[in-house]
Amino acid sequence: MFFLIGLTFIGGIAVALQARVMGNVENKLNVWSSVSINFIFGSLAILIFSVFFYLIDFFDKKNFNFNTWMNKALELKWWEYSSGIFGLIIVGIVGFSASRLGIVTTLTFFVIGQIFTAILLDHYGLFGGKVYPINFYKFLALAFFSLGIFFFLKS
Repeated sequence: MFFLIGLTFIGGIAVALQARVMGNVENKLNVWSSVSINFIFGSLAILIFSVFFYLIDFFDKKNFNFNTWMNKALELKWWEYSSGIFGLIIVGIVGFSASRLGIVTTLTFFVIGQIFTAILLDHYGLFGGKVYPINFYKFLALAFFSLGIFFFLKS
């Protein structure tokens, strides 16, 4: 559990750093160049990681079968391919907004959007997810979180 929390915290750090860097690139070039640079270098990085882990699986042989992997990939629902488009929306808006609103304001409203969407996704188990119903304590935590954001942005 602590590992996952730490990993998630590192993800949050990466989001803030990405917002700053993309905002800088967007100021020097434009939002489309910023998004393109993000995805080009991100694609190269994931290609390197994929090849590395593919080779580990290939030499392990007991865990990896390309045909099985391909068959599973072809069985995905159409909307399960949409995460790349969501990534494009996220990266484009972060790059555009961070240089105009500041990183804190940009990420604050990102978090608000994420939490409200996550509540709906979890409560109803949308898009094939497990149901985690909202209860009084979660609602109270959300109210305190919203109040905290209000005071944070007010200062």
